[in-house]
Amino acid sequence: MAGACGAKIEFAPANLKFSVCGYTAGPDFATTVVKGQNGFPAATTHMMLRTVVNTYGINFASIKLNDDKTLATIGSTSVTKLTMFQADGDKEGITMDFPTKYNVGSGTKCGEATDTMKVCIPTATKTVEVIVSVDSKATADKPAIFIDYMFDSADFTVKDKFFVYDPTIAATNPTSRAAADAAAVADAASAAANATATVTAAISTAPTVSASKMPLILVLMLCSVLISTRIRR
Repeated sequence: MAGACGAKIEFAPANLKFSVCGYTAGPDFATTVVKGQNGFPAATTHMMLRTVVNTYGINFASIKLNDDKTLATIGSTSVTKLTMFQADGDKEGITMDFPTKYNVGSGTKCGEATDTMKVCIPTATKTVEVIVSVDSKATADKPAIFIDYMFDSADFTVKDKFFVYDPTIAATNPTSRAAADAAAVADAASAAANATATVTAAISTAPTVSASKMPLILVLMLCSVLISTRIRR
C-alpha cells in the first residue's frame, strides 16, 4: 500500500513465515547498475532473486503448481501456489502460497519507532511474478527446484531502495499423521487389553502352571505388546 503499511496479517500455528527482501546500497549504484552497461541487458525489465529448494524425501511427480499444473506444464506462468508431498505416498506435505503483491520504498524515508527500530513505510505496491522450474543441476539423488522471484527493475536504479515480499509455507493435510498416531495408540491399547485378558484366562484355566513360570509368561506377553506398539507407532 503506497504511503502506509498494509493491514496486519495473522499466521496460523505451525505455518512457516519468511520474507524475501532486499536493499540497494553503494555510492556507485546508480552509475554501475545501468541497462545496457556493465553486463546488464539493455532490455532489462525485472530484477530476479533466485532460490533453490532441495526436495529430499519429496515425491517429485507430486509437485503441483496453481493446483492443476506440473513442472513440465507450468512453463513461464506465474505461480501463486505450490504443493508437494512425501515420497512414501503419505498425503502429508507442504503448501507454499505466493501472494501477487510486494512493497517497495525508499530507505531514506525510514523513521525511528518507539522501540528504537527503524520503520520503513512503502511508497508503492507492485505485482510480483514467481517462476518455478527444475534445477538444471538436479539429479535423482539430489532433486531440487528453482523458485525465482521477479521484481520490477524500474524501482532499483538508485541506492537506498528496498523491497519486501511475504510468501508463506503451511502443512498440507497436517491432521493425517495425528490421526494415524491416534489410531496406532488405540490399536495398541486394544492389543494390550486383549493380551491381559488372554494371560488372565490362561492363568485361570491352567492350574498346573507352576508359580515360577507365570512371571515369564506375563513378561513375554507384555514385551510382545510393547514391541508391537513401538513398530506400529
